[in-house]
Amino acid sequence: MYFINADTGWTVGGKARTFTDPIREISYTTDGGSSWTMQYSGSNEEPLDAVYFVDENHGWAVGNMSAILHTSDGGNNWTTQMSGTGYQFEDVYFVNPDTGWVVGLDLSLQHFAVIFSTVDGGTTWNLQTFGSDDSFQGVQFVNDSTGWVVGGSNTEAIVFHTSDGGNNWTSQTPGTSNFLSGVSFVDEDNGWAVGFNGTIIHTSTGGIVGIEDDDYTASHLPEKFMLYDNYPNPFNPATTIRYALPVQSQITLKIYNVLGKEIRTLVRGIQPAGENSVVWDSRNNFDEPVGSGVYIYQLKTQNTILSKKMILIR
Repeated sequence: MYFINADTGWTVGGKARTFTDPIREISYTTDGGSSWTMQYSGSNEEPLDAVYFVDENHGWAVGNMSAILHTSDGGNNWTTQMSGTGYQFEDVYFVNPDTGWVVGLDLSLQHFAVIFSTVDGGTTWNLQTFGSDDSFQGVQFVNDSTGWVVGGSNTEAIVFHTSDGGNNWTSQTPGTSNFLSGVSFVDEDNGWAVGFNGTIIHTSTGGIVGIEDDDYTASHLPEKFMLYDNYPNPFNPATTIRYALPVQSQITLKIYNVLGKEIRTLVRGIQPAGENSVVWDSRNNFDEPVGSGVYIYQLKTQNTILSKKMILIR
């Protein structure tokens, strides 16, 4: 459900496939919910899970069976932007009629968490893949650069943050192991996430967790610079690279081809001590997709250089 103002809102849902054909429905109200009118009803179509409007005309609805629907006339007419059997979408968020994100999971045996992004209103979508057996359930941006996604697996909660419009994502410590199902921020610092077992977590630092106990902090920091194996590997189209810093450091994390040519700079700047991760979406510094092959990812600090190989298969 989503309301664009006190009077006008939309709700989505339907009936899942059991012994009868599934049904997909979208309804709206213009009187604050006192009455509802059906805008869309599709038989033999899987239910929808989330809806979002950036204004009274432009909206998107997402759900099962890779469903992404779009309207540009307040819901009077809906067009399908994506469908199929590959993904289950859980949430959608747009900052303007062109720029938005959809999150969920793929339906392969490994169940990767996924983020789809668009900069052309949903005409084309770019896929980023995250950890296996994970699912993203909620997404929100406070502007076209800064946003968060939340979700989890059977064993842990997950929170990722971006400050560059979703090109790169960094994991944050959620402070709970309970699966997270929704997220809401009012600005770049203050936000909340909710989840299973009545979980409500809050941040006033944009998701950055501070620990005051110096002894605890020191005992949980890595002893040396570490660059971990990317996952998945081989991959298509995205992979996650994790690294660990024993102290706050000025670093770069870059991608090279086997000839030593720089392909992409993923991280450049001062990073805090601890473990960090970033996703490479198999694009170069000009946002162009690169071809299949072996690539090198390199972590460089003032006194340390660490490199590993990975394989992209298109």
